[in-house]
Amino acid sequence: MKVIVIGAGLSGAAVASALARRGAKVTVLDAASVPAAGASSLPAGLMAPHVSKDDGIASQLVRLGIARTSFECERLLRRGVDWEVCGALYKPFKAGKEAMWHPEAAWVKPAALVRAWLAAPGIEFVGNARVERIVNAGTDYAAEWRVFGQGLGQILAQASGETSGDPSCAKTTWLGTATSIVLAAATGTCSIMQSSQPLATQPPALHAVAGQVIFGPWATDWARATKYRDSPVRSRLPASALEPAEQSYPAVNGNGHFIPYIAADAGDANPFWLSGSTYEHGVNQPSVTPAGLKANSERLAQLLPATAPLLAAAAQSGQLKAWAGERCTTADRLPAAGALDNTALPGLYVCAGMGSRGLSFAALCGEYVAQCILGDTTSLPPAIKKALEPGRLMQN
Repeated sequence: MKVIVIGAGLSGAAVASALARRGAKVTVLDAASVPAAGASSLPAGLMAPHVSKDDGIASQLVRLGIARTSFECERLLRRGVDWEVCGALYKPFKAGKEAMWHPEAAWVKPAALVRAWLAAPGIEFVGNARVERIVNAGTDYAAEWRVFGQGLGQILAQASGETSGDPSCAKTTWLGTATSIVLAAATGTCSIMQSSQPLATQPPALHAVAGQVIFGPWATDWARATKYRDSPVRSRLPASALEPAEQSYPAVNGNGHFIPYIAADAGDANPFWLSGSTYEHGVNQPSVTPAGLKANSERLAQLLPATAPLLAAAAQSGQLKAWAGERCTTADRLPAAGALDNTALPGLYVCAGMGSRGLSFAALCGEYVAQCILGDTTSLPPAIKKALEPGRLMQN
């Protein structure tokens, strides 16, 4: 079976990896020249449980997702370099909520995971390939999807002499053909489907929310500021949280999050810390702004008051850095994963809308979409399958 995945971030790479492990031939197309060029280029992210009184769908999904992503990280990445199980102290920002310790929390470098997934045998990555529309050219006997846009596909089309057979595609370039298509292009999924009418006149409701994080070099002063001796759950904290050893500093989350001691990337001299993030609705082009820097600095000072003078010193010395990007979100904050419509659009799947929890959701959703495509039995509870259905997001 040949599958085309549109999008080379966490979602697309997770689906591609899950399919390739099952023997499928996968082509991953992305408008950028390299994988993980969008939200997945975040320097590092934190996976931490979602807690709710009734242990609802979101909490269950995050718990299953963290377990799946941790398995993939253990299988593919270098612990202590690309990821680490650091644990996290949850500090509630609303009165009446209890502080909690989450031993399974971990930081991960998303781009490292994306690259590892796409390096699997059976996966071909094609960059600079901007998908504009898809066409269902299947018959009663076989499913076939054709992908058109701008990019390297033009060379392939000219060499093979293949044409679309559809006059409406005359101004675009053939990028490939497959029995199944996975739309994992974040909010770009909507524009692709809108351009592919009348196949899907009502695309899923996916929204972009911009955000920023701040980060800076790790130092001894930061180590002192991240000890939790005065925590309300001190008796439940491990020794590493009270007297952290090198490379074992725990994270903290609540109104924002703080990840201490993230291993240095190649070419960098020092490990770093990271904190965030902001939520900026209605921003078309995410960018680093003074307002975002200020908001993240204030949030971190609330989480860990001892860091306030360190933040000021880092800003004054030019060591305070920032990253900006956008998340693909849904109204119910749950991802969309699975077949879009098996009856009207056989072979068309979606894996998008991971929001702020791409590291927690992508691996699990990628496995589920691969199982749907190949007809495998899935182990997800029925309620979670229903909650993931892309059809719930179709606009009226």
